[in-house]
This record gives sequence, structure tokens and C-alpha cells, in this order.
Amino acid sequence: MSNQVLRVLLVAENEGWTAVGLEHAVFSWGDHMEQAIDRFSENLWLELAQSAERRETSLSAIPPAPPLYFDLAKSARKLADPIKIEPPPIPALPAIASDTVPKLVGHIAA
Repeated sequence: MSNQVLRVLLVAENEGWTAVGLEHAVFSWGDHMEQAIDRFSENLWLELAQSAERRETSLSAIPPAPPLYFDLAKSARKLADPIKIEPPPIPALPAIASDTVPKLVGHIAA
């Protein structure tokens, strides 16, 4: 998966931000965009860990986001640089090979 890119849609809501993985529907919410990205990263690592425990291909069991989010992404502003995700500080998180973690490309829709 080292060449895979996971597109993330960042949507400004009334009282915060939602982050949605387009290719694999991982969701998060935060009071501000950075918090939504951090929480998304944490949720993604947890999903990767669960996939590894089930001996599945990383994220293969997670379906794409609903079509509405792909439609929003078409008109969203693309971030200049991919978002690098780091493993969250969760002690029980098993080691995951870095080449199984996709790069995140952010898109912002207001």
C-alpha cells in the first residue's frame, strides 16, 4: 500500500470540522480542522491495527464513503501537501509496517 493515497474530505460544520476518508469511510470530528485531522489519524491507525489483527489487507473491509462526500470533494479546495500521519500515542496499538499506511491528501469543503 506504500503508493496508495487516501483522500480525506474536511468539511466545516456549524460548530466544528468533520474529516471523512473517501476511499475508506473512516470518520472523525473536531472543534477545529487540526483536531479533526488528528482524530482521523488516530481512527485510521486503529482501523489498520484491527485489520492487522484479523489478518486482512489494510482497510480492505472498510467501504468507500457515501457518494455525497465524493460530490463535495469535487468542488473542494485541495490542500497543497499531503498530510503525514503518525502513530498516535496508544500503548496497546500493535506495530504496523509503515508501508501499509496510506498518505492522506486533504480536500476542504466549507
